[in-house]
Amino acid sequence: MKRFIEGLYKNVAETSDKHSHAELRSKYYKGTKKQVMEAITEALKLSVWDVVHIDQERGEVVVLRKSPILKRKSDIVITLHSTSPVKWGVDVRSASRSGLGDLGVNRHYIVHFYHLLSKKLELITK
Repeated sequence: MKRFIEGLYKNVAETSDKHSHAELRSKYYKGTKKQVMEAITEALKLSVWDVVHIDQERGEVVVLRKSPILKRKSDIVITLHSTSPVKWGVDVRSASRSGLGDLGVNRHYIVHFYHLLSKKLELITK
């Protein structure tokens, strides 16, 4: 119920280590930076998202997602951060460009992306 109510007035969803919702907690993957970036780009090819910019050096991918019915746009930023040479954290921020609330769409985009990425890389639990 809380998520539904939040969806009425929030148009941003983002991950963090200590997020109150488990599905929006940062995810950690095994591999080198290059392997994780390649897996991210491969996962995005499986989706209907449009890649706007990839910054390999900073470990950042900017994506545009249009909702299928209303054509509302969401800007999505995927960021890598290193916790060790072979363990990488992946955080995602998704924000709708218009409207007051997103009815949980941005949260769904993040969960869907993590699902696609987990098919490509080994997920590490903290």
